[in-house]
Amino acid sequence: MESLDFPRLLQSIIEDIRSRPLTPSCGADAFANATSQSHSQGPLEEARAAVHDSIRIIERAVADAVSVIRAHEKLDIIHLRRRRNHLAPIHRLPCEILSAIFGFAADACTERDYPKSYFPLTVLGVSYLWRQIALQSPRLWARPHTLLPRPLFETYIRRSKNASLDIFFAPKDRGQKRLDLAVYMGLVSSHAARWRSCTLNCVSPKRMAPHFQLPAPKLEALSLNYGDMDTARDTDLSTVLLNPFSGYAPRLRELSLGGVFVPFTSPIYANLSTLRLARIRYTKPDAFQQLMQLLDRTPLLEVLCLDYLNFPSATNTSHSEEPLINLPLLRLLRMKTMQIDQQWVLRHILSRVATPPSCHLELSAMLDANDSLGSIIPQQSNAHHLQNIANVGSLEITCYPEMTIFEARGAKADVGGFSITTEDYAGHAQVLGALSCIGKAFPMPCLESLTLSWSDYEPTEVDPAVVTAFADLLVRHPSIKELQLRHCPELLIKSLVGTSSAPVCPNLHTLAVSDCRSLRDGTLESVVASRRLGHIVPLSDISVRRCPNVSASTILTSI
Repeated sequence: MESLDFPRLLQSIIEDIRSRPLTPSCGADAFANATSQSHSQGPLEEARAAVHDSIRIIERAVADAVSVIRAHEKLDIIHLRRRRNHLAPIHRLPCEILSAIFGFAADACTERDYPKSYFPLTVLGVSYLWRQIALQSPRLWARPHTLLPRPLFETYIRRSKNASLDIFFAPKDRGQKRLDLAVYMGLVSSHAARWRSCTLNCVSPKRMAPHFQLPAPKLEALSLNYGDMDTARDTDLSTVLLNPFSGYAPRLRELSLGGVFVPFTSPIYANLSTLRLARIRYTKPDAFQQLMQLLDRTPLLEVLCLDYLNFPSATNTSHSEEPLINLPLLRLLRMKTMQIDQQWVLRHILSRVATPPSCHLELSAMLDANDSLGSIIPQQSNAHHLQNIANVGSLEITCYPEMTIFEARGAKADVGGFSITTEDYAGHAQVLGALSCIGKAFPMPCLESLTLSWSDYEPTEVDPAVVTAFADLLVRHPSIKELQLRHCPELLIKSLVGTSSAPVCPNLHTLAVSDCRSLRDGTLESVVASRRLGHIVPLSDISVRRCPNVSASTILTSI
């Protein structure tokens, strides 16, 4: 970078100005009159005029020089700043790497966070190099969102060039201006051939249909959601039957339909790895059979979620002779229902689907007062069926007034567990059916850790049948080594008192009791004493916390 020689620059400008002819500033006649008057004046006035002209020339020269200097200074500063940026460690990365980083950062933003950050526009303002890279990175502009003004939205589309697009539309929030559905879909539907993902929330099937006519050869994920659990539920009797993209989406791997019905015969279900269906009412007699056939045609499924579906009760028939549906890659199987007359759906699917040991099972169902877990979980008779249940290593049971939750983890890191939530209107009476079913409907020979919690309160009275069911559960699982009891009544803890001929949990070595207000010294002493009889493992670790009727001396003696 060369420095300026200000005196030489100023002299050069002065000579340049003097070499120029005088230019009249107020017309030819006025200039001629001023010239004739100057000739009529004496030598003193002519000298003053000459000095005045020199001052004007120098002032003009200085002004021009300052402009030149400022322009030169601006260029120098820009040059220095760019050079400083180039010396930063991140600028030593190749442009292709920086472009990839920008793309990964854009992909990491969620649909909610991405519009707020205006990520591509932020990158443009960092440096000259980043701006040039961003403008040449189509992937960075491939997520046009509804918060953009239409001209800027169109700029995003134009700069994305041929990159795969991520489409996302959600309803308007108060205080936020968004493009409405018609405008938004009108701008992006013509680019359906470039869609990589599409998410439409709170949009009715009737409003969706006109925008899903063109094929989507690059589409990998589709999520269509209308309403919420309490308001919207689509049906196969709908006058608008969606056939998205005319059935042509060969790369589609993830499909989520919430309150939106698409016939099971649609080609978009082929080759799926993730399928989520929610809040759909099926009325045709063969609808459930079509679902089973669909699952049999999609062996690559890794995630299967069926929430609040409704099938005709007439299809509730025995299918014991039907072959298993093998889903060897399944990682998550989730099913939910709030209708008692739909229990058979869960039970039938579980009786037909064979899952790998690594699969995690999530169930949520409404049970009647006379129901048990056996109402939704079939008895295990096949060694290859629901292997995650058979390989459970720890189980936690939480009893709420109108809900019972079972949380289980696998005995090994590569073994999945399950989460079962049952709701009922009979309070803790439902616990009887739940406890009596464990170990029968689904045996757990590897169970080593059991936790029983009665929510955050201890009931004043407990049905003796519940106590018997809990004792039977312990007898059925002699492999239990660790037992935790929280907020449990004393009668349940007494179930641990065994005899030398009939020990309870002979391998138990850790007992933790907490928040059991009715537990007394005598009961705890009886439990500890029974562990010293016969050929059973003595308690090596006892923890008693927040049990006001148990004295410190008893705790020390037990330990």
